[in-house]
Amino acid sequence: MIPVAATLVDANTRVAGSLEIRAGRVARIGRPEHASARRRLAIAGLRNAHVHLDLSLVRGVPRATRGFAAWVLDLLRCRGPFDPSSFQRGAEAGCREVLATGTVAVGDIDSSGAAAAVVAASGLKGIAFREILGSGKDEATLLDLERWLDAFSGFAPAGRVLPGVSPHAAYSTSPGLYRGAARLARARSITLTTHAAETLAEREFLEHGGGEFRELLERVGAPSPRGAGSVSVRPLRLLEELGVLGRSTLLAHVNYPEPDDIDRLAKTQTAVVFCPRSHAFFGHGSHGRHPIDRMVAAGVRVALGTDSRASNGSLDLFGEMAYLRAARPDLPPALLWRAATEIGASLLDGGSGRLTEGEPADLAVVEFPYDVPPTAADCVEALTLGAGKVVATFVDGEIAYAHPDAPAEALPLTEVG
Repeated sequence: MIPVAATLVDANTRVAGSLEIRAGRVARIGRPEHASARRRLAIAGLRNAHVHLDLSLVRGVPRATRGFAAWVLDLLRCRGPFDPSSFQRGAEAGCREVLATGTVAVGDIDSSGAAAAVVAASGLKGIAFREILGSGKDEATLLDLERWLDAFSGFAPAGRVLPGVSPHAAYSTSPGLYRGAARLARARSITLTTHAAETLAEREFLEHGGGEFRELLERVGAPSPRGAGSVSVRPLRLLEELGVLGRSTLLAHVNYPEPDDIDRLAKTQTAVVFCPRSHAFFGHGSHGRHPIDRMVAAGVRVALGTDSRASNGSLDLFGEMAYLRAARPDLPPALLWRAATEIGASLLDGGSGRLTEGEPADLAVVEFPYDVPPTAADCVEALTLGAGKVVATFVDGEIAYAHPDAPAEALPLTEVG
């Protein structure tokens, strides 16, 4: 039993009293309130739908004032030589940070193949997306991807973390790799994610074959995935032609959709992950606001992500929501809350993202500097402004994180089930 003043079931429902867990699930909500828990609220755990955990120890990457491609080179320099052990350490640090900030599931981009085992061992839920990129070695790359997928159950046996595939981006990944990854995803009933419409330079490269991404590929000695004679095409239209879009696909960013792209996303039931502070880090806001509001209005599922520590000060989804509350006061707090909970859960772990009886006990206990707000709307208002502090995070009813200074009564008093 977790003594709290109230449980936030969803953006519209607040129930008073403690929360009881049995066999990893929410067994009962609404027991009598404990006087010592007046400031504590149980909430559904957050879902970070786009993150690069293995970059969590990369520091010192300068802001992208010289363009996105130049920033990529700075990132590679700060990251250093390819070393699986460094990726593992980064993933470990990232897992600790997201759990400490109330996140229970992630959509993690595994660029080395070494991070998935770390994520699986951390207690988190979600999807480990194996990243692929390049051109000219499609068959070998896809064979390596299949081998990784075949071996996945050996290092993620619990089933909390599922495999996924992630062709990196249209400027770095050949059409053949995209088609092959999409076929694999469909054949194995797994999720695919890719960076899409992230920058204006991406559009320039796909339309004309030039610009900073052409220079980047030449700088790193990589062949261009845009072969000679390629037809000019926009990012999301290209992905649709390659068979990538669909209900089991998550597109990261989509900062620059074309006029018909939102309808394209809605028609194909493709989901989007918006990373607000990364969006600001790269200065995309100077070209207009992210169309999250228009996407949601069109029926597109939009979740929230943090992107990596290389382009964000933290991996805290409360920070993402608080940033949006300041930068986008037009967005209703309930929209942000659903994106961070219900939508993210539907995309990453199949849960409801709501704290209801019978659901997996994937939750966080948040402590306010004042008594828990009286209504669900007040709670969501406070949470999306970053008012609370996470004192404990539970995944399947097990304590995955406990704040070192948290009072004992913030944690279960008895073992149930």
